[in-house]
Amino acid sequence: MRSQNAVRDHFKTQDMHAANPDADEMAKIEKIFRRAREIHRERGGVFGYDFEEWLQAWEELPSDAPERS
Repeated sequence: MRSQNAVRDHFKTQDMHAANPDADEMAKIEKIFRRAREIHRERGGVFGYDFEEWLQAWEELPSDAPERS
């Protein structure tokens, strides 16, 4: 069962995204960071590939913006 604070925090986050476009950018960076960390763990936690893991995570992130021609 979720606490009341968790529910309120969820709504605050949604309101912040609507009020601050930079919040959307920060959310994307957070998703990339989380995925890069997952990739790091999947590789056995070997250090020295952080840039490659970040790029792979970036490429896996679905693009919300329409393609420009």
